[in-house]
Amino acid sequence: MTIKAQIYSQVLHATRLADSTLDVQALAIYMTRALFPPGVLLPLYRAEYVLGLILGMTYFFGAILSMMFAFVLVLIFALLFHLVRPVLLRGARLISGALIRV
Repeated sequence: MTIKAQIYSQVLHATRLADSTLDVQALAIYMTRALFPPGVLLPLYRAEYVLGLILGMTYFFGAILSMMFAFVLVLIFALLFHLVRPVLLRGARLISGALIRV
């Protein structure tokens, strides 16, 4: 085996080992799901958050895929912030008003 082939096989082995032991795919899924509760309280659809997401993902996935994923997330975060948040706040006010009256 040449040195390049040995290096390539070691990189593949390390990648498989890291993927199987660290369960990187599950970690990425959990991290993405963890963005939704703060998305109700914070405007995560703003440009600076989206730019950070796109720049971070571009290194691994390329610009087009990261922009498409960011577009979907921006739509979800905007809907959460502008539609779900007012309903939750109104419900919290009603509950707190009912508790004060008792």
